[in-house]
Amino acid sequence: MRALALTLPLAACALPVGPDSIGPLAAVEGYTGAIMADHALVVSRTAQPFGYDEGAEAKRAANALCRGAVASGPEDNFREGQWIFPRGCA
Repeated sequence: MRALALTLPLAACALPVGPDSIGPLAAVEGYTGAIMADHALVVSRTAQPFGYDEGAEAKRAANALCRGAVASGPEDNFREGQWIFPRGCA
């Protein structure tokens, strides 16, 4: 009974998760990001499109756009010069 009493206040303080809870993406010079209806984060480079071999750079940009944490995983993919992070921001 006591453990339940201790966990209820913590659960009540939990923040909602999802694109509406993170606010707008951060402005990151040289990159743009968009959160799609399915919560995926699409990252583009403004100077020239990303290449398939630039996933690490795209992930760094995604982390900055998400203000520190992109929810990266094996589903991340490259399409038409953009990197897509299906799980969005963490």
